[in-house]
Amino acid sequence: MSNPHQVHLPQEILDYIVDFLHDTPETLKQCCLVMKSWVSRTRKYLFADVGFFTESDLEAWRKTFPDPTRSPAHHTYTLRIACIWAVEEADAEEGGWIPTFSRVNDLRLQYGNTRFAPPDESEISKFSFAPFRQLSSSIRSLGVTAFLLPYSRVWDLIRSLPLLEDLTLSGYDDDDE
Repeated sequence: MSNPHQVHLPQEILDYIVDFLHDTPETLKQCCLVMKSWVSRTRKYLFADVGFFTESDLEAWRKTFPDPTRSPAHHTYTLRIACIWAVEEADAEEGGWIPTFSRVNDLRLQYGNTRFAPPDESEISKFSFAPFRQLSSSIRSLGVTAFLLPYSRVWDLIRSLPLLEDLTLSGYDDDDE
């Protein structure tokens, strides 16, 4: 039996409300608690920009969404990753969860956290960008900040992105003061 105090609005109105709130994440989170039917619409905005800046961020995502195919990754348009080595390891362990981010069109990768703390040599030799090549069909914008990473690996990634329109490369050169 329906609740007589519950207001029933047409889906178009509910969608309009959520769309109007697109730039207020806290309000969108509250909308998820109001009605179950609002969850899918709010995910479109809540997960449009996803960042993995630390291994803890990555672990929180994996714990929250243990089944990559049921995660909201397909809502992501901007993907920011600063712990690339951890993402590559997790992708290999789980049989490839990076492809679940199938709509990413803006990919931002940072290798090495600061100009004063470059990655160690053993880490550099293992690094490949391989999981990110799986996103090649949707990437239009790529930003790579690579501290002491050979640009040849970055060029391999760039060549695998046929729709690339915008490219930003930056890094640290030991000779610069």
